[in-house]
Amino acid sequence: MIAERAGVCVDTVVKVSKAYADRGGDALDTVTRKKRLTPPVEAKITGDVEVRLIALACTKPPEGYERWSLRLLEKHVLLTEGIPALDHSSIGRVLKKTKLQPHLKEYWAIPPTANGEFVARLQDVLEVYALPYDPEVPVVAMDEKPYQLLDYTRPGIEAKPGRTRKEDYEYSRKGVCSIFVWGEPLAGKRRVIARPRRTRVEWAHELQKLLTVDYPEARKVILVMDNSTPIHSVPSMRRLPRPRPGSWPLAWKSTTRPSTVRGSILPRLNSLRSRANASPGASPTSRHSTFNWATGKTPPTPRSGP
Repeated sequence: MIAERAGVCVDTVVKVSKAYADRGGDALDTVTRKKRLTPPVEAKITGDVEVRLIALACTKPPEGYERWSLRLLEKHVLLTEGIPALDHSSIGRVLKKTKLQPHLKEYWAIPPTANGEFVARLQDVLEVYALPYDPEVPVVAMDEKPYQLLDYTRPGIEAKPGRTRKEDYEYSRKGVCSIFVWGEPLAGKRRVIARPRRTRVEWAHELQKLLTVDYPEARKVILVMDNSTPIHSVPSMRRLPRPRPGSWPLAWKSTTRPSTVRGSILPRLNSLRSRANASPGASPTSRHSTFNWATGKTPPTPRSGP
């Protein structure tokens, strides 16, 4: 009844009654919040401090350090004018609030400045990627990368209950091969193939397979690739050179790289081919995530296609 009339919970009534019974005195003084005996402490991290701290975290780390850490920032705020002494926990809260991660970095294809050829090629590629999806005229991005074949020098120790698998840190080199990646980003399809070398002959065989096996019904295939290996065009193919530096095929390849190959130590070319073919989306008929060329991200819903 008392809690309902006062508009409070029952626990509040119990606590106030107990405090009045223990201390006695005026009932109003019992339920009134006590006044502060000391003035409130001013916040150390103001807007100006946040700005200066963010500016410090965005600068190049001092000599001898690869990146900023919270402990390193804690030491250097003492040397920075306008920033009071802060512990690493307070610095971490500021960085988390602003979503700043100075310990991370990304490899980026930074375009050149005042380069007319780069701008012209960039416009050509963007115009092609802005075209609506057409199964009769697929846009295929192609690129290749070398792959180092490695083998362990000693056999590993298999996993047991309570113990993880152990592999020796030493390895031996077994040669170099090339991984070719053909991807149709708008359809979410790709093909991965490993070959012993990268020559005009290998390129010709892969192009023939692309036109006769992967897209036999296509009226024309638009192929986005670099100019490192000159090839002869055919009536059913349009070659579109990409701007250099900068690789949209490489960007999409990084999002679709076979997870079974990444970080693996494979001694033979056949092992690499088996791993690549076993990865999801490696075959030309399987679906993979599409690529949003405007943002460089894979959208959650693939476009409809054949």
